[in-house]
Amino acid sequence: MLKISPNNIRVMTAKAIALQELEQNEEALAYFDQALAFNPLNSFIWYNKAIALRNPGRYKEADDCIKMSDCQAGKTPRPAP
Repeated sequence: MLKISPNNIRVMTAKAIALQELEQNEEALAYFDQALAFNPLNSFIWYNKAIALRNPGRYKEADDCIKMSDCQAGKTPRPAP
């Protein structure tokens, strides 16, 4: 599927979520990162990446992704770099 649409963020995100459901979090994170490279303003992708990070206990990184998700969704101001 990705070979047909290698730059389609919907396909990348769907693949990442499917991998996440299979508890293949590291592989899922790679697809979330690819999708974010194309659209770093997508709060849905940031949120789902946070979930994938929390499953193996990477809580600080997950919290950072939640902050980015909230920021992109307009819920909070952009964090300082």
